[in-house]
Amino acid sequence: AVLTSGTCTFDLDKNTLQLGRIHLKEMAASTLKAVQPFTLTVSRCTGSVPGLIPVVYVSGEGINQAGKWLFRSSAGSTATGMGVMLVKSDTPPDYSYQEVENDSTFKLAASGAVPTDQDLQFYAGLTCGNATTCSTATAGIVTARIIFKLDFN
Repeated sequence: AVLTSGTCTFDLDKNTLQLGRIHLKEMAASTLKAVQPFTLTVSRCTGSVPGLIPVVYVSGEGINQAGKWLFRSSAGSTATGMGVMLVKSDTPPDYSYQEVENDSTFKLAASGAVPTDQDLQFYAGLTCGNATTCSTATAGIVTARIIFKLDFN
């Protein structure tokens, strides 16, 4: 037997996204600060799996806060009560947008098909959640490591 898998090349237009320096007093409930766009380019896909849908699988450590998933790595993060909200959108989002969560997937092609080259637009911004969670946030560094990989569902 020969086992094979489909492959795609994933390229980010920014490997590191700097959200800058934000004063703790600037953080406000139900808002996104320092929102930055980035693009995931999916190209050179090969292979397919009959009956399965090729997807981008998104994962990363984080926290559920005020009803939103916030990416936040325990290693390197010293600020408390805040994280990075990731949104898949073609336009700059606000806090009301649906966030990307750990274990989210985004369809690349129909079931059994090989994905075509495409760009997926994302935005990342810093948030402390709602009024209750923002009131307990502390200053420091926020680091989020987010992984994008090809998967089949």
